[in-house]
Amino acid sequence: MIFSIFFTFLLLLSSSHASVQDFCVADLTAPEGPAGYSCKKPAKVTVDDFVFSGLGIAGNTTNIIKAAVTPAFAAQFPGVNGLGISLARLDLAVDGVIPFHTHPGASEVLIVVEGTICAGFVSSDNTVYLQTLETGDSMVFPQGLLHFQVNGGDTPALAFVSFSSASPGLQILDFALFKNDLPTSLIAQTTFLDVAQIKKLKGVLGDYTAPQGPAGYSCKDPANVTVDDFVYSALGVPGNTSNMIKTGITTAFSPQFPGLNGLGVALARADLAVGGVVPMHTHHGASEIVLIIEGTITAGFISSDNEVYVKTLKKGDIMVFPQGLLHFQVNVGDTPALEFVSFSSDNPGLQILYTALFQNDLPTDLIARSTFLDTAEIKKLKALLGGSYIPDEEIHSKVMMIFPIFFISFFTFSSSYAAVQDFCVADYSAPQSPAGYSCKNPSNVTVDDFVYSGLGVAGNTSNANKIGITPAFAGQFPSLNGLGLSLLREDLEVGGICPLHLHRGASEIIHVVKGTIIAGFIATDTQSIQKL
Repeated sequence: MIFSIFFTFLLLLSSSHASVQDFCVADLTAPEGPAGYSCKKPAKVTVDDFVFSGLGIAGNTTNIIKAAVTPAFAAQFPGVNGLGISLARLDLAVDGVIPFHTHPGASEVLIVVEGTICAGFVSSDNTVYLQTLETGDSMVFPQGLLHFQVNGGDTPALAFVSFSSASPGLQILDFALFKNDLPTSLIAQTTFLDVAQIKKLKGVLGDYTAPQGPAGYSCKDPANVTVDDFVYSALGVPGNTSNMIKTGITTAFSPQFPGLNGLGVALARADLAVGGVVPMHTHHGASEIVLIIEGTITAGFISSDNEVYVKTLKKGDIMVFPQGLLHFQVNVGDTPALEFVSFSSDNPGLQILYTALFQNDLPTDLIARSTFLDTAEIKKLKALLGGSYIPDEEIHSKVMMIFPIFFISFFTFSSSYAAVQDFCVADYSAPQSPAGYSCKNPSNVTVDDFVYSGLGVAGNTSNANKIGITPAFAGQFPSLNGLGLSLLREDLEVGGICPLHLHRGASEIIHVVKGTIIAGFIATDTQSIQKL
């Protein structure tokens, strides 16, 4: 039975919020940018911009997944633009399934209105949170994590869902891996799937039209802060590559490097032996730039519309990976490779695809239904990676939290779905604004927009300060536009100096690759100035 649902909206007020504008109704005639659509002229706004009636109509479930989602995102419901919230309707026929997927731009809450839905998500440490939901039950899915829903009953199911964004984005695992031109060999290397399984799913899905603490640690008492809190030396030590993936990762995130906490930036070191691989993975909390120090690495990512961007990188090249998207790196050279990675968060999060699926107790039959993989392939990988099988009768005992009914969200398999922009490659033909450059037309974007080779060339140090600075900012590296991170190279001759300076728009990490550098900063309070 369909019952009335009342939604309570919590308004979060920020001291930086400019209250002059109550709303920003989307101007759908203009392109969407990283912050959403431009605002419609207030004189043209009517009450109809704040009302949407499409969620009262059942979606068409006559498709391969026997499911349909009807969105009320900014592209369909312009009044939600800029408000950080949206809704959708989910219809699941008997045996309908919403396959494993992520939303890079939002967390999600689901409420079951009719029927029975088995739903779950996999955390970054590969813990499975799984529950069978009945009418009136709600479940939350944190931003960027793999999750799914399956109709667990013998009647059609209906749910509504709410997102913490007006354009939450969507990446469906099966379509990201198999519905594009990503080479089978690279998928096999970065997922451990058999080549035959990959080819089978490419054949099945190739013709299907797919839809387009969170604040960190508490602060240490300033009286106990020293300069050592702002220095970290572990990235000078090679990582251990004697493992299945022949790769060692050394992180400099806020748990290892406390001075980063709250600054929105982090680093990591990746050592790849010959044949080493950084498997398919996502960072739900950050965008990423990789800088090749030694060797040759083939790297790539898959956008929400299943476009593949792959490039072979050499020493000095950098490549950017937008937040929340599946990406990978493979050492394709005949010598070990070394790369350093920058993140736009001090704790970017990590979810490795094969461990999320196979290194836990997520039931084999649910993986099969929500990924289209063969049961034999799943059991093989569970045996290889240490996962376990749970019979159906034990599924209901899995841990999760039931939330009171409040409001809901979701994504869509409808052709009317407008995905959040994965990236906003800078359009240099348009002027730069305070929020960055306008977005280049997506049809003109290529993998070369995500790769930059300028940092492989030494800077000119024949100047008074004996320093050469080579930037990789949005002005030089267009795909960084809107992603909140950038890089630069500093070359200092003997006696060279980078004078006292400020970056009004960013925090900074410096990584010493060669030589010895004395560096420091001055805090705003006198006590810290004297101490540091």
